[in-house]
Amino acid sequence: MRSLVKKIMAAIDRVFQVICRIFPRKFREGFIVRFHRLWTYGFFGCINTAIDYGLYALLYYVLGAPVALAQIVGLICGSSNGYLLNSSITFEEGRGRTKGQYFQYVGVDIFLALFTGAFMQWAETHIPLPMILVKVCMTAFVTVIHYIVYKKLVFKIGKEERHE
Repeated sequence: MRSLVKKIMAAIDRVFQVICRIFPRKFREGFIVRFHRLWTYGFFGCINTAIDYGLYALLYYVLGAPVALAQIVGLICGSSNGYLLNSSITFEEGRGRTKGQYFQYVGVDIFLALFTGAFMQWAETHIPLPMILVKVCMTAFVTVIHYIVYKKLVFKIGKEERHE
């Protein structure tokens, strides 16, 4: 599985390199290298989000589960997948996998899932927008918080190096 994901990431890197050719060489080399972890995190985030949204839609729209339950289940399942991918590839130079690390990783997600679930339950009756739009906004918010907490606290990645 890991080698397949690495091959996919290498293909995505090549695509970014082709796209970035419109920029000056010095800029594009620094840009791609500097933000490689962010690209990787974003790619895995898309996979995790697909799992999250798929389960959310199945539970809420198809099975009629409460919105908070659908939100929490989708987020935790996407999170578990994210831990496996991010710990082995995105943040692999961090402190590595430890016994409590998965629980730290998922603990952040459980906290945010409870927060977002409660917010979405409240929003369902108080905000006159489609719930999927509210979920998209919550996903953007949670993505930023996750990246910062995972990088600094869970995987303990220090300041970015220019040669990363």
